[in-house]
This record gives sequence, C-alpha cells and structure tokens, in this order.
Amino acid sequence: MAACKNKLQIMEPVPKLSLRPFWESLYEEIKKVRRYFNNFLREMREYGCFKNELSIATMVRNEASYLKEWIEYHKLAGVETFYIYDNYSTDATKEVLRPYIESGDVVYTLFPAEETHNLETQVRAFNDAITRYGNKTRWLALIDADEFIVPVHADNITSVIKEIEKKIAHKKIAALGVYWVLYGFSGHYKKPDGLVIENYTRSRVKELTKAAGANYSWIEREWIKSIVNPRMVTTYYIHGGGYINGQYGIDEQGNRLQNDGGVPEGLTASVEKIRINHYWTKSYEEFAEKIERTKAHDAEKYTMIEYEAGFLSQKEDRIMEKYIAPLKAAMKSGC
Repeated sequence: MAACKNKLQIMEPVPKLSLRPFWESLYEEIKKVRRYFNNFLREMREYGCFKNELSIATMVRNEASYLKEWIEYHKLAGVETFYIYDNYSTDATKEVLRPYIESGDVVYTLFPAEETHNLETQVRAFNDAITRYGNKTRWLALIDADEFIVPVHADNITSVIKEIEKKIAHKKIAALGVYWVLYGFSGHYKKPDGLVIENYTRSRVKELTKAAGANYSWIEREWIKSIVNPRMVTTYYIHGGGYINGQYGIDEQGNRLQNDGGVPEGLTASVEKIRINHYWTKSYEEFAEKIERTKAHDAEKYTMIEYEAGFLSQKEDRIMEKYIAPLKAAMKSGC
C-alpha cells in the first residue's frame, strides 16, 4: 500500500486537452490549399485565357490633374485595365475618371469603407486588388500615380516581361521588380503647363545625391516597384511581397530581390530594359501642396530641401521624348 502511495505521488497530472493547435493547423492548411488552387488556376489560364494581359492597381488621393496623362500613357504602353482605389479625394478625381469607368478601362473603388489615409491603407488596397482581380489579369503592376513604367527599347511592357521570362532559368516569374529612376523639380518653381513627361526631364545621379537627414535616407538606396503574377502572391506590401512555393521577385537581369521589395546590398540597379520614372517632387508649388496634404497624418515627413540646386535633378534625361506627340494625340482623342 505504501509503495502504491509513493507511485501515486510521483505521477504527473493529466494535461488539459486544447483544440486551439488543431484549429490553427487546419487554418494554415486551408490557406495552403487556397494558394495551390490559385496556382492551378494560373496554369489553366496561362495560354490566352485571361481577360487582360496587363493591368495596374493604384491608390489615388487628389491627383485629378495628372490622371488622364497617366492613364493614356500606360494605355500606349500596353496596359488594358486600371483598378483605381480612390482614398476619398476632394478634387475632380471622380469626374476625370468617369469616361474611363464608363468605357470599362477603369474599375473604380472608393476605399476603404471608413476614411483613413496612411501606408497601411495602401497596402490593404493592393492586397484587395490581388485577391479580387487576380484571376482576371496575367500581370498586375502595383504602382502610384506619379510613377510611369517605361519599356526602354520595346513597344510595350508585356513584351519586356516575356523577353525576361525567356532568358532566365525560371519558367514562371512571381514578380518583376522594376527599378525607380527618380526625377526632381527640373527647375520648375511654379506648376508648368503641359505634360509631366515633357516638363520634368532631369533625374537623379545617385553618386551626386546629397544626404538630407533621416527623412530622406531612402533616397540613397535603390528601390523597385513590382509587376506581379497575382496568383502567386500570398501577401503584398508597398514594393514587394511574399509568394507561394518559396518563389521570389527578380529584376530584369534575373537577380533575386528580397520579399519586401528590397534590393540586396551591392546589387547594381539595371534599367536597360525597363524602368519606372518616378516624378516624386514635380514643381516647388506642387510639392508644397503635397506637404500640406500629408500633414494630417505625418507632419514631419517632408521638408522643402528637394529644391536646393541640383537635388534629384543632376542629369538631363529625355527618354520620354518619343512618347510626347503620341500621348498628346491620345489625350485629345481618348476619354
């Protein structure tokens, strides 16, 4: 009896059963099945079964005066549909977009349900576009309305993507990271008449860019925006994302990029085939307005240092000159 007592005293208590690990595991498995199913759909639709070959998703706020040029330029470059998320603009954005909405070129969404203005909201919009429209388009570019995708020597953007696909080892590209070329104010203190692409022709030379404090440390780095295969995306940020089956984004030379869209240290940016012209500041007058719009959620984010002599405007760069005449014609005859 004493021996039995001793044995009973050293027995461990029976652990309480918990179903939480089971449900968490089941949820992860369901997510995996969904990713594989979407990948299967991609394979099924690959050969000409998509509604669009190339689309763009973007979020805008009070950019009415630039939208027509931006849309018509990208139509010339081969973009078929624009998924535009309007972050509660107070200018004429909806009126400018109305003819494109009626023609089907633009799918318009007021976003989100409750008004917010921050990067998290933009991330949510991009992920909504990937989820909602991912099986309608072969490629989806996720850019801003001050960014213009430029096929350097080709007629359109998709022909560049196909060329890169042929030359690299991967049969499928999860995402193509396209490097920024940053443009400064190009000497314009007042907003000039005419097109953005004809007025702003001076871009950054990285080696000549002055450090401008913590708010501008990002200018010293290389950055990309992504054109994704939306069926391979598990989650997306601003510049890049996570992809199924351990896939990753690449640049035009086939170099592997980080999943957040970052460029590995020491990697030289190549813009020989494709680039994004990022008209970040525009004129002094316009950037001052941009600062006022951002003060509500980030009062210290920007200063006016961009307009010191030469800042982001060290190199004359007229790569867009060939588009000026056809773009003006398209804007007259288009929506």
